[in-house]
Amino acid sequence: MLKKIFTLLAIIALVVVPVCSAAEIAESEQVKNGTFDTNYAPWDFMIEAGGDANASVVNGELKIHVASIGKEYWSVRITHEKIQYVKGQTYVVKFDARSTTPGTIALVAEANFEPWNNTYLRVLDVALTDKMATYTYEFTMKNPRDNRARLVFCFGKCDENSPKGEHDIYLDNISLTVKK
Repeated sequence: MLKKIFTLLAIIALVVVPVCSAAEIAESEQVKNGTFDTNYAPWDFMIEAGGDANASVVNGELKIHVASIGKEYWSVRITHEKIQYVKGQTYVVKFDARSTTPGTIALVAEANFEPWNNTYLRVLDVALTDKMATYTYEFTMKNPRDNRARLVFCFGKCDENSPKGEHDIYLDNISLTVKK
């Protein structure tokens, strides 16, 4: 009976959390809709801790209109969930970005569960200008495999260089792949 229960639990785990092999992850783009052709799904837009903003797609770019950056770097953010990171793999995050007011944003690759300090990459000083530019960051997964991680862009109070006042941030061509 106990063996049947463990078998059933194993089957449920495979159905609930689909797992790709390391080879499949290496071959595939992890970000869905990083080009924002018509909308920003499956990205989640969130505001907390005093942030005030809205998100839309304009001319194939994600536009975040920030009225207030809030109190934390994560006060205004977009999140892409269901990312898989494999221990020992080196990942490349690449994206295009600009801001109507120059300043810093944050890029975070992390676990999607508490404790929230289970972070694989945290860059709190991505310096944006008013010209669209391409940014590239790499990190090697040192933690055990995480099949339900996330990639987060934060537009809140990252540091003293965070844009003040109302401004717009544009993102496009977001990509997360294994370094070859």
